Amino acid sequence: MHPNNLYNTIKFAGFISSPITNQVPWQDNAKITPLLRLLFSMFQFVVLSVIAFYLVLRKSPTSLLMAAIFLAVAISPIAIDTSANLQVDGSVGVLMSGLFAIAILYFLSSTTRNTFSYIMLFAATFFLATGKQEWSMVLVIALIITAVYTCYAQKKFQSSQSLDKPVVIAILSGLAAGHLFSYLICPQNYMGAFTVLWQFSRVENLLSGQIETERWISLTLSRLRWICTIAALAVISGIFIFRRLKVLKPLELLIWLYGIGLFCAFVISNWNHESRYFAPALITLTIATIAVFPPDISKNTLAVTSVLLILMLAVSGIFLYNNIVRKPLKPYFDSSEIALKPGQIAILSTAQAWNRPEIDFANYNSRQEGVERFAEKHNKTLYPEDFVWPDYSKSK
Repeated sequence: MHPNNLYNTIKFAGFISSPITNQVPWQDNAKITPLLRLLFSMFQFVVLSVIAFYLVLRKSPTSLLMAAIFLAVAISPIAIDTSANLQVDGSVGVLMSGLFAIAILYFLSSTTRNTFSYIMLFAATFFLATGKQEWSMVLVIALIITAVYTCYAQKKFQSSQSLDKPVVIAILSGLAAGHLFSYLICPQNYMGAFTVLWQFSRVENLLSGQIETERWISLTLSRLRWICTIAALAVISGIFIFRRLKVLKPLELLIWLYGIGLFCAFVISNWNHESRYFAPALITLTIATIAVFPPDISKNTLAVTSVLLILMLAVSGIFLYNNIVRKPLKPYFDSSEIALKPGQIAILSTAQAWNRPEIDFANYNSRQEGVERFAEKHNKTLYPEDFVWPDYSKSK
């Protein structure tokens, strides 16, 4: 359960693409799934295309190093996996975070600010605020830290940089309007998302003293193929930030902190190992790296950045080899094989059963205890009884 506009955005994309999708039988997984994955990948493709056009058309020339970093991001395991994932994080999440980051990049690139630029920033923030609440929370924290550091830099370094009040007003008003809009169009989904956020954070476990260190280590190891690219980006942009602290622009710091916050919020989570939660952080930190990329790079910075870039490309190469050359193709799931008796609920994923409305099912990603509780509440039994529940603490 999440704010409604996440699904409305996907619904609008479906409306635009209906002349194509209407020609394909949606009951046939083998035909409809590839098309849906292609359409979902368009969200990320649009954002990456805008970044590519910016790098080509911007006034200052784009260095080969920056172009190589962008390429490494575009072919990274997390970008490839999440772009075709039929989930909101890698599609609408990337679009929302990406457009907000692009709006900040526009502010940083423009020498003049007019009414249109503030309206664009407000609109991008509004759109972001209609997504998952945790994205807005991270942005507010990043904005507070940016404001505090800006005041510190003015006293410590006699910095002339300041966080413009109109910018702060545009961002805060966009956040407020976006959340109000989400609540008004569907209060149930908006409030229910906080329950999901609470469960995702596993706050109850932490409050009861269950730190779950071993689980976190296992999850982190299984996430490495997803997070190594983002971690490398975080280090590269962090070095650029550190070397420019005295002349750092507040909006440069803001977009970097926002990307770091999105990344860290899910790295410390013990929910599961899936890649999709990191997709908004990937696109935001990519834009942040471009925003803080220095005109001149020292030899030491170049050496460290080059090593991290080689690591990113190596991970991408291994991932592509394992998943294209070595990995055999899996057959599409055939839900027609399921024969439920009265009072039974099938244990499936949403991806397996979305186009089979005649099947009563529970999503196994909701975890065993949650599904069993749901079935007991409605006097249902689960099918199959010997279902092997996924262990999210282990790498697949």
